[in-house]
Amino acid sequence: TVIVNRGSRAYDIATALEVFEHRSAIGVPEMSVAVAATTEVVDLGGMRIRRDRSLAAATESDLLVIPVRREPLAAVDHRIVAAVRCGAGGGRQRQFGREPMDGRFVLGAAGLLDGLPCTTHWRWCDRLAERHPRARVVPNVLYAGAGAVWTSSGVSADSDLLIELVRRRHGAAAAAGIARSMVTPAHRRGRKHSRSDRAIGAPGDLERLQAAVRATPARDWSLAAIASEAGLSARPLARRFATETGQSPITWL
Repeated sequence: TVIVNRGSRAYDIATALEVFEHRSAIGVPEMSVAVAATTEVVDLGGMRIRRDRSLAAATESDLLVIPVRREPLAAVDHRIVAAVRCGAGGGRQRQFGREPMDGRFVLGAAGLLDGLPCTTHWRWCDRLAERHPRARVVPNVLYAGAGAVWTSSGVSADSDLLIELVRRRHGAAAAAGIARSMVTPAHRRGRKHSRSDRAIGAPGDLERLQAAVRATPARDWSLAAIASEAGLSARPLARRFATETGQSPITWL
C-alpha cells in the first residue's frame, strides 16, 4: 500500500505502481498495490489521485510505501505517522515484513529509524542526521535498511529499493522480470550522487567480477575464489561489496 498525502511526489507513487504492476504473463508472482490516504481524493499539485483504502486498512498491508514529499522538512501529518508506526510494529509479522519504504522523515517521526542504517537524497542527509540523531544515516548508497524498515535515496533509487524488496520476497527471477519490463537494471552499483561528486564513474572492477561469476555459475565460488578473480584479498573485497551492493560477496552469490 502506498500512503499518499498532499505534497507527496507523483514520481514516487508512479514508481511503486509500476514495480508492482500485474505481470503474471511473464512469470512474475501476482502482486497488488493500492493507494491509501486521509481523504478520498489527494491533490498532488498538477494532478489528483483517488485513494483505494483508508489509513486504517493500510496498516494490514504486507508492505507500506511512503513516498518522498516535495518539502521533506515540513510538518508530518500525525495520522500518517500513527498509521506507519502501527503498520510497522503491530500485529503478526508477515513474510514480506511490513516494510515502510522511503519518506525518511516520516519514518523518523514514527521512531522507526532509531539505531538503523538509513539514507535519503544527498541534499537532505545532514538534516536527517540532525533531526534524528539516533538514526545511522548512510550518505553514499542507493538504499539502506535492516529488518522491517528500508529507505532509498529517492527519485530513481526508489525502483532500485522496491526491486530489491521483490528479490527478497519472490527471488531473483521475479526481480529480473520486473526490471526487464521497466527497462532498468535489476541491480545497480550502490553508490549515488553527492554534494561533492555529482557524476557516477564508469563501470568498475566489481561489475566485471560479477559478470565473470555469472558467466561461470558452476565454478566453486568460495570467498577466496571470488577475491582472487577480483585481484583482491578477502577483506578488501568484502568492504567493496558492502559499500557498492549492501551485501557480502557470499550473500550476493
